[in-house]
Amino acid sequence: MNNARKSKWLQRSLIVLIVVELLCLVSSLMQFELLNNPPFDLEAAEANDRRESLMGISFFVVYLFTLVVFARWIISSHKTVRALGARGMSISPGWAVGYYFIPFINLVRPYTAMKELWCASVDPRHAASQFAPPLLPAWWALWIINGILGQIILRMSLHAEDIDALKTLTVVNIIGSIAGVVLSLVALKLVKGITGNIARHFEPPALPA
Repeated sequence: MNNARKSKWLQRSLIVLIVVELLCLVSSLMQFELLNNPPFDLEAAEANDRRESLMGISFFVVYLFTLVVFARWIISSHKTVRALGARGMSISPGWAVGYYFIPFINLVRPYTAMKELWCASVDPRHAASQFAPPLLPAWWALWIINGILGQIILRMSLHAEDIDALKTLTVVNIIGSIAGVVLSLVALKLVKGITGNIARHFEPPALPA
């Protein structure tokens, strides 16, 4: 089950991402504490900048790796449910990932693709009669919220040149880290759910008593 291996890699990546996001949260809290207690010691300020830079780079690397693994898992899972007999799915495995990169369409179609994947994972031959759990819209809402927060943080970071602006940016970073942790936890549960649904179709039928 190649899909199962991809799922394990994704789950591990999400766990590492959660750890990094928590470390980023702690780092932002430390920076907020520093900004609220002037005058600033030059050595402490430089140490803070180094730590924040390290956290930023670490998050970017882990996040990018997780996105790549996530994309591979989506494609693999879509192909697997089709191999199990799923028919009539409106989004191909490739477009289930590709739609994430198309503005405006990426607000709807990736969710549709994931919903179809969940329903097909429950019962490939009767996917249309299945219902997605509340976990799915919760994941998608968090995904959009995190995307918006990411854009806000990026724009604010380009203009944060004084202490008040840095304080505001740090607060938004704290909110973003918390939202990121929650999103990663929900995504982890979602991946486990779909993987578990698919795995049940590969289990040998129970022998009669």
